[in-house]
Amino acid sequence: MEALMPPVSTAEFIRNLGTFQRMVAREPIEVISHGKIAGVYVSAEDAALLKRIRASRPAYHP
Repeated sequence: MEALMPPVSTAEFIRNLGTFQRMVAREPIEVISHGKIAGVYVSAEDAALLKRIRASRPAYHP
């Protein structure tokens, strides 16, 4: 999942959450805090896919 739009600051994300909720259906949104990626907002569909992928992989225990 590669974000196509430029990252947004946490402040902008909070102020415009409704807008980003509509946009996330099309693409993931990187949220930046203090110049670093704080998280990535993804659609419920993408989150479910990630959970299925993680569940299907064997756990790594060093």
